[in-house]
Amino acid sequence: MEPRNTVDRSVLKIYVSPSQVKTWRSCARLWAFQKIERKQSPQTEKQSFGERVHKHLEDWVNTGAVPPDTIEGRVAKQGIVPGLLPKPKEENAFCEQKFEIPLDNNVVLTGFADVVWPRKAQPTIIDYKTTSDLKWAMTQEQMLTDPQVLIYSMHLFENYGAKSALARWIYLACRWNREKQPVAPKGMSVRAVEQRRDSKEFQLAWERLLVDVHDIAYAKRMLDNAHQAQPNPESCGMYGGCSMKSICKLNPGSRTASLFAKVRREKQGEDMSKLQEKLAAMKAAKKSKEPDEVVEAPKEAPAKPAPKKKKASKKTKPVDDPVAQGELHLYIDCQPVRGVEFQFLTEALSALKDELADGVDHWSLAGKHFNDARMALLAGAEELFSTYQGAVVAFTGTPEANIVLDAALKYAKVVVR
Repeated sequence: MEPRNTVDRSVLKIYVSPSQVKTWRSCARLWAFQKIERKQSPQTEKQSFGERVHKHLEDWVNTGAVPPDTIEGRVAKQGIVPGLLPKPKEENAFCEQKFEIPLDNNVVLTGFADVVWPRKAQPTIIDYKTTSDLKWAMTQEQMLTDPQVLIYSMHLFENYGAKSALARWIYLACRWNREKQPVAPKGMSVRAVEQRRDSKEFQLAWERLLVDVHDIAYAKRMLDNAHQAQPNPESCGMYGGCSMKSICKLNPGSRTASLFAKVRREKQGEDMSKLQEKLAAMKAAKKSKEPDEVVEAPKEAPAKPAPKKKKASKKTKPVDDPVAQGELHLYIDCQPVRGVEFQFLTEALSALKDELADGVDHWSLAGKHFNDARMALLAGAEELFSTYQGAVVAFTGTPEANIVLDAALKYAKVVVR
């Protein structure tokens, strides 16, 4: 291999994998240690264990070989469920398939799929995940924007002509003892999400992914060492601590910032849990109201004859229904439950798009631009709610809703929809 300073890096073909994108989003400097300076962490026993489990499942799909009665074999057997995997020796199923997706600027996305199953009924891509606890399994919402799910789905779109793809992640849990040795199977869980190439959600997530992919390619061509990459102190303590911490040379101020970031995340988690409990109580109280309880209008003689109203729905409105109060209603990523005029808060804030940090080309709250976007949106929400104090706000728990929730609680009434 030639030294980096003797190679014309502008013409290099850059290969980017899903794991690179995840590492880049977590900490660009960690990515640079791995891909610029070629420093790799030693393989852990759990990683080695996971590879052995994968091999047993690969053998079962390819040849029908039943996993042996070992701890790895018993963990693998948890995933052998009729209909979950292709039948043994099925022709239209491919194990450990390596693929490439060429992009512009000499950049190539790469993947290594555990099982590609391009069946006509539902083209499916399968990935095995070994874990110590099923609580670490991704949710369906997380899967929709996960780099691995997006890239593997695009493989089915590009190379098999599929219009939709089912990503099926099979989580296989194993209990480990204090000596860090696997001792017994701990259950399995399946997470699956369908991606449609023409859906707005997929297209936005894909665009966000491509921004990071091309940032990675640019860094690969321009950086000479890892210390030229931006560190993320908040990631220093994740997953038991960064393996590059001893050579990262973060200054004491940055390490302190990392500690405060950890405390802040924990505090935000506690605050959100309390808020969710409060909102759940509000929702329960609303449901407990008598259905025939109605709002009584104040008895005042109108100055002019009131215009005839449209025939009311058979359903009556509970006392706490904000629609009956005649106030401004802002709906955050959800439709109103009754036929009233409404305004989407996300539409009101969309003008902030142009005010976000340079390099953000769409309204996506993820990756390295998340903090800039969050602060801009929160500032916009503060201004909006302070202008319309007393507005009634309904929300669904989307990222946009969570971001503006602090401002909503400060000035508005929050309603669960």
